[in-house]
Amino acid sequence: MLPTSPTASFPYRILAKVGEGAMGEVHRAEDIELGRPVAIKVVKPGYLAGLSDREVQAALQRLIQEARAAAALTHPGITTVHRVGTEGGWPYIAMEWLDGRTLEAALATARRLPLVQAARVGVQLLAALDAAHRAGIVHRDIKPGNLMVTRDGRLKVTDFGVARLEAGAVARTQAGLVLGTPQYAAPEQLAGRGVDGRADLYAAGAVLYEAVVGRPPHQATSVYELMKRVVTEAPAPPSRQVAGLSPAFDAFMARALAREPADRFATAAEMARALQPFLTEPTLPPAAGIPLRSLFAMRVAGDAVNSLTPAAVVGGEILRARLLSRYVPLGQAI
Repeated sequence: MLPTSPTASFPYRILAKVGEGAMGEVHRAEDIELGRPVAIKVVKPGYLAGLSDREVQAALQRLIQEARAAAALTHPGITTVHRVGTEGGWPYIAMEWLDGRTLEAALATARRLPLVQAARVGVQLLAALDAAHRAGIVHRDIKPGNLMVTRDGRLKVTDFGVARLEAGAVARTQAGLVLGTPQYAAPEQLAGRGVDGRADLYAAGAVLYEAVVGRPPHQATSVYELMKRVVTEAPAPPSRQVAGLSPAFDAFMARALAREPADRFATAAEMARALQPFLTEPTLPPAAGIPLRSLFAMRVAGDAVNSLTPAAVVGGEILRARLLSRYVPLGQAI
């Protein structure tokens, strides 16, 4: 395991474990050389118990692959990797510390967001995906739990652990192996077929659907039934789930969640342009009982506009005058 005290080759002081997933765990740590907080991600010891040597190597390679995928990207909407190393035979990733919480946690509190706020989340997500796809990287596991909302209102995409680089020397995903989360995975991904950036766009659509409607596009009591519904059924139009949503948003979601990749948006930039009209759509009345001060703010402010919605994504025509310096509560329920 990693040392709890700094060493010459590991200049970090581990402070506390702050999260874990099926494979990895994340620790808050202090970078003693630069005097800043960092997040250290490492494979969980328990995850490796009982695995074959080949499976252990695959898990460690996944960690390295995440680091390489994220380190290849420089974008304000993607978590920055500071260092990739091995200490005591244990690979680790040192990343920027994000002071905030996941979109999953925010939705657990608010249940769903007004459309205008969800659209602004979507614009930030699509800007990050546009940068990743242009670099030849497909994330393959976009979901609310992998999207961090910082306290200053910025969205950060995390966990490139199942990313596939379209060119490069990292480990390839075995043919027919499904990686990702079924509720947000594209039909072709669940079927074990090859995927490209349009699989990420499907997942982004599923995240938007959940943010607006309050549940994922498909639900089932078993993984098999869920996968069957994703592959064979179209989700119910959002306007049937939430009063006041327009047919235009139904059409947007139908294209975003199309079963065939060719029927979806071709690029993140195209999808962001289609999301533009909903950035200023009036919100529905909020429900009582949820203190807005307890929820994060979604900011679209002067220096953030270009980074969140680059010219390639929205053409610089999103009514900047109405967006500059605006703070919109993320999590205001409807």
